[in-house]
Amino acid sequence: FQDESGGLEGYLDFWQPIRSATPSDIQADPASRTVSYTVIYEGPPDRSGQDSTVLELEFVDGRYRIAAEPG
Repeated sequence: FQDESGGLEGYLDFWQPIRSATPSDIQADPASRTVSYTVIYEGPPDRSGQDSTVLELEFVDGRYRIAAEPG
């Protein structure tokens, strides 16, 4: 998943100019190993907005990890 999402560099490129981020509507479904949430973020005008996300999790070495972000 790190490679698909641009790794640490892609993460930093997106989030570095963001001044605040507020998650909401967090829901976990253990049966399907998914987590969904909405995040509202504020930064420069071209980097402010709201995203709803669903993450698929996998259980590896006794820990849950993000496997994919479908869709």
